[in-house]
Amino acid sequence: MQVTDLYPGYGQTAREAVETPPREFSFVLNEADCKRELEWGKRLMWSYSYPDKEVKEAEEKFKSSPSGKARFKILDSRVSAGGDIIEGKDVGKIDWVRFEVEITFPPGR
Repeated sequence: MQVTDLYPGYGQTAREAVETPPREFSFVLNEADCKRELEWGKRLMWSYSYPDKEVKEAEEKFKSSPSGKARFKILDSRVSAGGDIIEGKDVGKIDWVRFEVEITFPPGR
């Protein structure tokens, strides 16, 4: 599972959210590619709603747009009680984070 969110939830406390190893993810480079990748992703997630031809196109092309890579690393943080009790524990809140991000673009971009 690729963890890209930075907030408590889905069974994770604020402390666990900031202690997650560096988050690494890819991103498209422009709005047109973003819209295209989003459409292909929708076709794959809800394939029953699309003609077979469109689903096949999405299977062949999803994640084919030029993309960069990013690595988000939390260097320091502070969490505190949040007041939201889930399954008997306070999930907490993230007060602040200090982080670094390394961004790599494909050659020629």
